[in-house]
Amino acid sequence: MFKAQIHSKLPTQIAELEDVLTSDVFSFFYYSNRQLFLYDFLIRIGLAVSKHDSSLAEFQFWPRFEEQTEPDLIIIVGNYYLLIEAKYNSDFSKGSDKTKPQLIRETEAGIVEAKNLGKQFVLLAITKDPYKKKEKFITVQNDKKLTVNWFSWQKVSEMLIELLQFEESIDNRDRLLAEDLLTSLDKRNLRKYQSLQKVLKNKKSIKPINQIFLKAETIEFRGDFIGFSNAIIVTQRIKIGKTLFFATSKSNYFSNCLKQKQIKVPNKILFFQ
Repeated sequence: MFKAQIHSKLPTQIAELEDVLTSDVFSFFYYSNRQLFLYDFLIRIGLAVSKHDSSLAEFQFWPRFEEQTEPDLIIIVGNYYLLIEAKYNSDFSKGSDKTKPQLIRETEAGIVEAKNLGKQFVLLAITKDPYKKKEKFITVQNDKKLTVNWFSWQKVSEMLIELLQFEESIDNRDRLLAEDLLTSLDKRNLRKYQSLQKVLKNKKSIKPINQIFLKAETIEFRGDFIGFSNAIIVTQRIKIGKTLFFATSKSNYFSNCLKQKQIKVPNKILFFQ
């Protein structure tokens, strides 16, 4: 599925389904090294689990409860019963006269199941919002006196980037899968902006190179303007003249030439204002 998504082979109506996105991300956590990827994810959402707990985690994709309630995923790990409801382009169902809001129905069913297993119930909502929009969770928090944990798809991308950059123990198979998942998320515009300050802080991600920009003097044809001073230097057909050229004191376009004393700044305005 990753390759089809990356190469735009999936119809848009399929590629943008939140069930497909949920399957892509959590199937990766299911099949990859759980003591690395799943463990890191669980720690980031605030669960106190061990790497051993992560390796023994039980996944239940789209389980069915009463009242047509079907959360996206249940992960039973350590002392926790983690219920995950993920959204992409849609919002949480607000319910109707006959049905309760989606998160309340899922919470009620999840609490019962967690109690039967002797586990602590945790509700995790995943959205593409840049921050936790508390108004989305007021109903369930007030009704069930429950704190809703929140995570974003962009944070999943951020997690993958950090692990791929700094975790040397990732084997080749998991690295290829993680890179494809990251590309798939990027294709959906679910990659978090990384500030230059953060990039510079992670110095390991920056490798020194001898040259960044193309040297104009090493190529035969140039299609872009490279500046008069550079063009004069690298092009033998252009000779520096001795007569007065034009300039304006209000711009710095010819500052390099002014330093060479080849251009004089006139005292009066040359062009009509």
